[in-house]
Amino acid sequence: MSRMQTFSPQGYRRILGPAILFSLSILLFTVLWITMRTQSSLWERLILFAGLGGSVYGLFWGLILSSTKSSRQIRKLDWVHILVVGISLGIVAQFLPADIFFVVYILFILNMISATLLFSAAQVRVLILIAFLVHLQGSLVRQGLLRARDWFFILSFPALNLIVFEIIHRFQKTIADNLQQVTTINAISRTLSSSLDEDEVHAWFQEAIQNIFEADTYYLALLNGDELDLGLFYDDGEYYPAVRLPMEGTLGGWAIRNRKTLFLNDLRTEPQLDGVRTRLVGKEKSSLSWLGVPFHAEYVTGLTGIASYSPLAFTNRDVEMLESLTQQAALALNNARQHKLMIEQARLDSMTK
Repeated sequence: MSRMQTFSPQGYRRILGPAILFSLSILLFTVLWITMRTQSSLWERLILFAGLGGSVYGLFWGLILSSTKSSRQIRKLDWVHILVVGISLGIVAQFLPADIFFVVYILFILNMISATLLFSAAQVRVLILIAFLVHLQGSLVRQGLLRARDWFFILSFPALNLIVFEIIHRFQKTIADNLQQVTTINAISRTLSSSLDEDEVHAWFQEAIQNIFEADTYYLALLNGDELDLGLFYDDGEYYPAVRLPMEGTLGGWAIRNRKTLFLNDLRTEPQLDGVRTRLVGKEKSSLSWLGVPFHAEYVTGLTGIASYSPLAFTNRDVEMLESLTQQAALALNNARQHKLMIEQARLDSMTK
């Protein structure tokens, strides 16, 4: 998985600055506590201090990356950083006295936040694995046969790290996806606003759907009398030209007649809509998720729709995005239809037609 550039350097520094100050205060407290209270040997103290320094170094590394302009050269040292931080966290978990063990959790969580924002998913998982192996190996050497309580503590760190990583990673991916969707909508809007050709509108609508939604089926339909003309209809990898559907008794017809977005995210049972039955169009497969957004303008009335063969495929965010895209498509189609009518009128004699 590639690295997602969701956070700007300035935003990253705003996140990391307080984390570094907090880590330094924790580090100072830990050093003072160990110096005054622990009975461990000088060698163990030195190893522990090195581990503490390496774990805080991980946060400083992030600050350097977010500040430098030549990060590509520094990025060559990413795996060195992963190794140093992983070993450091494993040492801290191994040697830190039980009385202040909460420090381990704090340092682990802060480094997971930093690593998730900076590195790929594979690199973060390697970091977690290194820390676990160092902790496990050290514990086996120092204690020999481990008790159930020891195993609980050893396994709790990779489990906690993975949870923190997955939460941040999904949150980051959601932000990146939303940003990409908004960017796509804006780009499509700029293009559609200047388009006066219906085929061009169909082409841009198709591109937007493919970039934004994970849909098996999508279409753009215009109302023509009692029928819906699907000028663009895509289903399961295939385009279908000149598809027509009756308006009455269909999901699209219900949405247009009621002027309401229709969101059916689980069609494993028939929808409870008066006079409406689901029907197969395109491939001989039933869609289990369906979303339709109607539009009404001066010269055009119609519907945009997406569907999936999986239930619960769409979210409320998809509803908002399709409604926004539909507004842009409706405006462009209305302008194209108006332009076409004006050209036809200019060619006809006002009296004889």
